[in-house]
Amino acid sequence: MTKGDKMREIKFRAYDIKLRKWQNNLCVGVQNFESEDVVFMQYINIKDKNDKEIYEGDIIEKVIPTSCYDFEKESSYFEVFYDVATASFKLVKIERYLDRNFAISLDEKTARYCKVIGNVYENSEVLKEIR
Repeated sequence: MTKGDKMREIKFRAYDIKLRKWQNNLCVGVQNFESEDVVFMQYINIKDKNDKEIYEGDIIEKVIPTSCYDFEKESSYFEVFYDVATASFKLVKIERYLDRNFAISLDEKTARYCKVIGNVYENSEVLKEIR
């Protein structure tokens, strides 16, 4: 790491599926933490177009211009996931969720066209509407 480099921020959020609420005061040690009720989602160190932090499991609306005119746009919906094979965070289109071969990389350039609209644990109704 050189003098001007900034260290990547590592942080997580935790959602309790059973209680249906965020766990804010959860302390996890170096040992593996396993619970069927609590799901951890890692911050991917990228923010969306509204400067909101993006985490694993977030539902993203990606606005794609369909022409050179700003008002002609098409939206697609994606879930953020970690791809072990490429060691990177990616977007998989909600309609093709089971086929992750069609995932696209999520970087700062792509994030400029993205907006977090929820997450897969808290907002399952959004997924039902999209599908």
